[in-house]
Amino acid sequence: VDGDSGSAYAWLAVGRFEPAIVAVPSGDYNQLSQRRIAAAEIAGSLRLERTEPNLMKLLANPQADVNGRSAAAKTLAIFDSAAGIKALTAILQDGGADQALREKVAEGLGQSKQAAASTALDAALRAAPENSQAKLASALAAGHDGAERLLQSISEGKVTPRVLQDKALRERLAAARVSDLDARLVKLTQGLPALDQKILDTIQSRRGAFLAAAPAAQAGAKVFEKNCLACHKLEGKGNIIGPNLDGIGARGLDRILEDVLDPSRNIDPAFRTSLVRLNDGKVFVGLQRREEGEVLIFADNTGKEIPVPKKDIDERQESKQSLMPANFAETISAADFNNLLAFLLSKRAAPAATHP
Repeated sequence: VDGDSGSAYAWLAVGRFEPAIVAVPSGDYNQLSQRRIAAAEIAGSLRLERTEPNLMKLLANPQADVNGRSAAAKTLAIFDSAAGIKALTAILQDGGADQALREKVAEGLGQSKQAAASTALDAALRAAPENSQAKLASALAAGHDGAERLLQSISEGKVTPRVLQDKALRERLAAARVSDLDARLVKLTQGLPALDQKILDTIQSRRGAFLAAAPAAQAGAKVFEKNCLACHKLEGKGNIIGPNLDGIGARGLDRILEDVLDPSRNIDPAFRTSLVRLNDGKVFVGLQRREEGEVLIFADNTGKEIPVPKKDIDERQESKQSLMPANFAETISAADFNNLLAFLLSKRAAPAATHP
């Protein structure tokens, strides 16, 4: 403390803390996470706005799990208060925050009716690297004003026009009823290489990288569990938001690469999504799971179910885009991608039927 570098020692003692020993939590960490998520979702469903301070604390807590913080972000977006939007904006602008959390925050801000939310998204979009701009652009284009702001930023050179090559984003802009959209898209994307060629180049690049690597299927199983089970079922585990993947390895490397990197190329009719415009002008994309009286149940690309009253729907049309993100290869590391391919290729036969 005093900078003395001599051979003597100094002692500093403290005591009389209460409690003398801090109790170690006995609950399961995963259970705690699920409780946080459930609490945030209940608060949002019942619009318990008095819980906003606690939700803001959870959102800002870097020690909390990402799923719990994401659930808090979604509920704060539902409340749509000035304080909540400010808290969401702080996370979006934090370059050190978890990317998955920032994407959830962006989705929430995209549903806000406040001008501050669109301003925050626009600012984040202008500062984001190209591989992060597609999701931010999609969030910003969730309403007419945000869609106009996006096109303006692109025309000013603040955002790359490559985001407009995303077919799902084009559909969202059309649903937002942007004026003179076709002419503006032609002008803004003039001279850009065709997206299809870019996808073909990516597929070939990833194919070469996989063949030159030494991937591990066992490690790929963990990648699949983390990124794919929310929407796909394999060997009895997962969900059916997307096609069942039993026996997928029989498709071979080239077809699997196409399915993963260009998911809209071959879409099973049973999994065609809907582009839905609500009466308040908001737009979202989802897969209809079922109908419950006067409510339609959709699922988003995380497997989360979204109940939508029929009376709230202004327009609905079938989308030509897969619910699976087209930039999947950019969201995981090259090593994880290769391991995932090895895992999928190992699943060449459907699981054997079991009998009691």
